[in-house]
Amino acid sequence: MQTSAARTLALSIGVVACGIVAAFATAVVNARDNSGHGRQSDLNATADVPQGFQLRLTDIGPVFADEKGMTLYEWTSKKGACPAVHDPIPQNSSPLMEVYQARVPTCEAQWPPVLASANAKAVGEWTIINRADGLRQWAFQGFPIHHSYKDRLPGDTNGYRVDAYRGIRGVPTTTVAAPAVKLPSGIRVTHRPGVGLVATSADGRALYLLDGSVIRQLAKSSGYLKVSTRTGDANAEERWQPFSAGALANSIGEWTPLAQDDGMPVWTYHGQPLFTYVGDHEQGDARGLGMDRASLVVLQPEPKAPSGVTVVRSLIGPVFADAKGMTLYTFSCRTPNPAGLDGASGGYFSCDNSTDDPSYAEQYCPARDKCADMWTPFQAPANAHIKGGTWSMAVIPDPEHFPMRWVPSSSEAARQPGAITVWTHDGHPVYTSKNDQGPAELTGHGLWVLSGTDWSAVLAGMSEER
Repeated sequence: MQTSAARTLALSIGVVACGIVAAFATAVVNARDNSGHGRQSDLNATADVPQGFQLRLTDIGPVFADEKGMTLYEWTSKKGACPAVHDPIPQNSSPLMEVYQARVPTCEAQWPPVLASANAKAVGEWTIINRADGLRQWAFQGFPIHHSYKDRLPGDTNGYRVDAYRGIRGVPTTTVAAPAVKLPSGIRVTHRPGVGLVATSADGRALYLLDGSVIRQLAKSSGYLKVSTRTGDANAEERWQPFSAGALANSIGEWTPLAQDDGMPVWTYHGQPLFTYVGDHEQGDARGLGMDRASLVVLQPEPKAPSGVTVVRSLIGPVFADAKGMTLYTFSCRTPNPAGLDGASGGYFSCDNSTDDPSYAEQYCPARDKCADMWTPFQAPANAHIKGGTWSMAVIPDPEHFPMRWVPSSSEAARQPGAITVWTHDGHPVYTSKNDQGPAELTGHGLWVLSGTDWSAVLAGMSEER
């Protein structure tokens, strides 16, 4: 049901169009994003949103965005609102904590609140909360809505990456604001870096598609799924379990239940039956990948890398590389909150944005003006198209002396003589290491000085590190 304050948006294999056809019309979307670039996805979602907001298909799936296409995030911390000032440092702490605190931005500086206008009205799961400063702020499912200071262009979801992975400790305080995706009961979707959005069981274990010549055979005449051992491997049937659909399951999009020879239905995706691997026990497990030529169920693949970026096989799995096969790296940084893990701002602050203290990254260099002796920025061609998302661009004003210091392409400093445009991945500038002597070497991978800061190779698939 639509109200004067909302539109119902339907997202199906695409993203909402730029223009609003009518104030309260249903927007029908297609397989293109707002910049006109084709995008493949089997994710379907509908949602009521306040006027001025939209659904947008991004590299991490459908998200809510403002009228400019900038991604919205939920503040999910149970310790209070995202404060505009630093959390108080506990008594008896080292005096150095005050000096350290001055290096990090406040919570609100990293997560600007999305304010509601005076005449805005709640609709559906969208409400308006009153802030301590007297202003009104949007909330979704009860969680205050914010932007991320890491996002620079429509389609960016760099704020999502802050807490999503890279082994960050502590409970995340933010998550991307997103509509519910239409999936069968018992199936979830999760993002795997280097792979894309994949389907899992309700407890987070990977779902697999198996090569038809290995252990499955569809009997088209009867419509039944028959599992057989076609490779002479007597243990194949013991490794894989058909993923049950339940007796009352109904088709949803590309998901269809199919009866086995015992009459119990299993889920199929694009007509292929799904399996779980007996060696997967915990959330995030995908130990069956590659065994018996098994593949993950990818609902939306990672976007293609820019021209000039290749993929090479390394000791940790496939990684992105330059045209010569030299590994590409990014620097990531999360610094502990000087107020402690119980601070309202959360246990950690980000410290790898263009506006953050560059000394976090430069601490790895022989001297602050000698970082070019270790790292070479991965330059983008002059005719490259700037757009938001996993792969984007930034500018390094002084690459000879300070290659770690970068600015958005829209910045005034970006027009400085000698400035270069470089590729970014997940909002981080990309580099090659001068210590790498040949393709697929990893001398720059896993370098760290302080907990939460590290250089990592950019994965182009599932990590094989154990």
